Amino acid sequence: MPHLPERDAKAWHRLWRDLELDPPPGLVDQILAAYDDPKRHYHSRQHLRDSLRRFWAVRGLAREPLLVELALWFHDAVYRANRSDNEEQSARWATEALLEAGADSDAADTVAHMILATRHGSAMPEGDAALLCDIDLAILGARLRTYDEYEQAIRAEYSWVPVALYREGRAKILRKLLRRERIYLTEPFARRWERRARANLTRELGELAGEEEASP
Repeated sequence: MPHLPERDAKAWHRLWRDLELDPPPGLVDQILAAYDDPKRHYHSRQHLRDSLRRFWAVRGLAREPLLVELALWFHDAVYRANRSDNEEQSARWATEALLEAGADSDAADTVAHMILATRHGSAMPEGDAALLCDIDLAILGARLRTYDEYEQAIRAEYSWVPVALYREGRAKILRKLLRRERIYLTEPFARRWERRARANLTRELGELAGEEEASP
């Protein structure tokens, strides 16, 4: 069973108290055990904590802050690097937990919608889903050293993928993000991190291309 630091325990229980719901027994231990999977080098408990910390800095932007916060707890609850349905599985887990706790279906659907938005597909979400996506992508606008650590952690999660295939797949993701009119969908995130995020992505894309040219 994972150790639940006092600050995590307080945040979790305060959230459910504010929602006026009782979470299913042992749920937080299950969630944290998932985030603590040793195969996770980036999508770990630290990513969860960073996401919650960022949320609290911009909580006033949320229309339904309690549901955004809950969606953050679940948004990477299921994460397997070799699967493409992680968001769907995470959304399903959140939905089942909320309904078991007695939440109404509208709240469960709202949380699931926000989690599914973190697939970062071509459709641009709005409102709280956009805020959740910006929080999830905040790392892209990090300073150089932090971004490099993120880049290395993502590669470690995909260590089973051959180098050439990883470069190709990663470059495709970076180009897709750079083609967006805006990486960040809310004004506060765009003002603070858009320029640096584009610089980070462009630099990594160039490095990937250079590595490909240098390979025999």
